[in-house]
Amino acid sequence: NSKTSLVGAGIDFGKIDSVDEQLTGLQFSLDYRYGMPVEKDRKSFGQVDIGLQWFENLSSRTYFAQRLLAGGTSTHTLQYWYYLGGLDRIRGFADNRFAGRYFWLSNSELRMRTFAFDFFNQPLVLQNTVFYDTIAASEEFDDLGNASGASIGTGLRFIAPRIYRFVARLDYAKPVLRRDEMNVSFGVQQFF
Repeated sequence: NSKTSLVGAGIDFGKIDSVDEQLTGLQFSLDYRYGMPVEKDRKSFGQVDIGLQWFENLSSRTYFAQRLLAGGTSTHTLQYWYYLGGLDRIRGFADNRFAGRYFWLSNSELRMRTFAFDFFNQPLVLQNTVFYDTIAASEEFDDLGNASGASIGTGLRFIAPRIYRFVARLDYAKPVLRRDEMNVSFGVQQFF
C-alpha cells in the first residue's frame, strides 16, 4: 500500500488545426509531476513526460500523423511506473503489456479519406489508416536503446465531423517484435 500526493504542471507549445477530419500542425508538450509519499520510509520522486505530435497534409484526402512520447520517473514504487500497451499507446498488444520506470514510443499513421456521405443529413467520413507502432520500456534508462515491441497494421475510422471529436475506431495490428494475441482493438476517438 502506498499513499502519495502528486503535484504537477504541464505546458504545450505549438498548434494543431482541424478541418473536417484532417489535422495539420505541430505540438510539443512537457509535463512534470512531483510525488510526496505519506509514509515516512518512502522517498519523494519526480516524473517527467515529453511528447510531440505532428500532422502533415499530403493531399486533400490524405495526411500523415506522427506521435512521439517519452517519460521517466525516479521512484522504484511499482504503482508509479509506466504501464503501456493496448488502446491508447501501442496497438497489437494487451493493455499494460510493457512496464518500466522509463519509456519511449512512436506511432506513425497514414490516414486516407476513403468515402464521405450523408447519413440523415449528417456528414460521415470513412477513413482508412495504415500504421507502425514501436515502444521501449525498461526499469533502467540505459536499456532503452532496444525496442521492446513493435506492430504494423491497418484500421478504419467512422468520423462524424459535426459531432465534436466523434470517431469510432477499429484497428488490426500484427506484432513484428514480441508476440502477443491482442490483434484487434475497438475504440472511440482517434488513436492520437
